[in-house]
Amino acid sequence: MNREYIRSIWTNRDETDAQVCLEGAYTNEGFRVKNFHMDDRPNEKGRDIQCTKEGIEDIAFAVKKKPRKEDIQQLIDFATLNPNIMKFYVYLSPPTAPFESEMRKWEEVKYLDWVQLHEMLVTKSSIKYVGLYFSAHPLIFNFNEILKTLYDCRGVDFQNTRATRIAKAMLWSIKDDAVKLKATLEFINKSLGQELMDKLELNPGEYLACIDRIHHELDIANSIAGVKLCSSFMTMKRKFPNLLGLYWDTVSHRSDWKNFTSRAVEIGKSSDTAVNSFILNEWIIPSSELDSRNSLYANTARLLEHLFLLAKDIEEGIDWLFEDTVLVDQP
Repeated sequence: MNREYIRSIWTNRDETDAQVCLEGAYTNEGFRVKNFHMDDRPNEKGRDIQCTKEGIEDIAFAVKKKPRKEDIQQLIDFATLNPNIMKFYVYLSPPTAPFESEMRKWEEVKYLDWVQLHEMLVTKSSIKYVGLYFSAHPLIFNFNEILKTLYDCRGVDFQNTRATRIAKAMLWSIKDDAVKLKATLEFINKSLGQELMDKLELNPGEYLACIDRIHHELDIANSIAGVKLCSSFMTMKRKFPNLLGLYWDTVSHRSDWKNFTSRAVEIGKSSDTAVNSFILNEWIIPSSELDSRNSLYANTARLLEHLFLLAKDIEEGIDWLFEDTVLVDQP
């Protein structure tokens, strides 16, 4: 288990994401969950989440990305809640020294770091957390950069669809990397997907080992083609943005891409930040397709299939781009 990778999951996230994961995990187990941080701040008393189930001790969570000296009062408020409530203080990055010193004064509170939270959320089948876990992988970052690059080149003048030999050579290089990425992800999907789908009951230890294995396989896919493919798209944006403008226009008329391009343009009317969030959280890691009625195994298999289909779409986009360009006799 890679502690630093698990910590990196929260780099571009905040406490709210962890709270949502905890809400889903305990709701799955039949608890009534109240989010004080969102719904009842006047009565928060240091807690963010409280989980209640008849016949079982109430459980409360406080979540902080990196506890600091100014958060000590929250810890005191939390620790002095009703003694009949089990209390967990979650931190997603190491606390500062003054806060850590205060932690030792309150034995009433159990402390969970990011790795212990990882294990808890997996044990309790947090579907939301599955998406967050994989969203931090470098391969996902490269997928994100590719799609953002295409979005940035939308509307670039592409009327002249003639491509020089240099541009064609770059397209062939991108095509080669896209094929390699698709083939690698197809292998991962086929070799692990059915194995995951065949599992019916969650074995937390087995699943933790399983996602470590998938993480390693995605590392391989990224090193074989993901890094180079992303770099090639960035180079194309710098040297031949008109071809990426044509790419965007071409794929916008294809069924597999249409939902992405039309929604990205619509969301982009709000802000580029909203587009970036859409690309990662709704398109590359499609939270809407993660179903709490299915197991962690089934949802993970669905994500592997989805990554393969993303790579397939990118490669097909290159093929269509070849069809729409004309080679000219220029160096």
